[in-house]
Amino acid sequence: MKKTILLPFLLLGIIYPAIAQKTIAVLPYKISYEGRIPKKFTPENIQENQLQDGRNYQASMINSLSRLSYKRSNIPLDVTVLGQMELEGLIASKKLTLEQMDSMTDKQIADTLGVTHIVRGTAIRTFIMSDEMSLGITAVSILTNQQLMNATSNINIINSLEEVNGDGTIFSRQFMRTTSATRSDDQSLRDAFRKSSRRMFKIMKKSA
Repeated sequence: MKKTILLPFLLLGIIYPAIAQKTIAVLPYKISYEGRIPKKFTPENIQENQLQDGRNYQASMINSLSRLSYKRSNIPLDVTVLGQMELEGLIASKKLTLEQMDSMTDKQIADTLGVTHIVRGTAIRTFIMSDEMSLGITAVSILTNQQLMNATSNINIINSLEEVNGDGTIFSRQFMRTTSATRSDDQSLRDAFRKSSRRMFKIMKKSA
């Protein structure tokens, strides 16, 4: 059953790069943890959470770029942004793993996958306090009408666009954002992905 579901995405992954003038592959983000990492996290928990964060950030960037690709002013650029499943299907069709791709250059990855641009991202999450403590401080802040620091973590994220057939890194920007018990990663980082995507398209327009 799983192979039957994956087959259409394998075909899409093979066809899409051949059709579009520009094809963007957003790789899973590389995540590291620092600070007061919750003691309840085992090494396995940490690795699982880092991988999930990396996929979540990848999905957010893909969604942001995809929305812009359908904007009327950007349609002449003829940009295709590979979805997560499409990219995974394409990687599988090339008999590659993400671990193997870690040791490959952008040019090698692009030539193998048949894409023209690669988006890479890294993020460092620095843990500050637990959700429970953050909620408690938020409650006190409301009751006392004071602005108290309630951040659960700081996120230092970098979004980069690589043009593999010419100029290498054509965009890279760093953002610092905070999360809390009432403010998720998605809410905190939404503008970072949106601003980066807009800038990436502006740069691609100039080089078109």
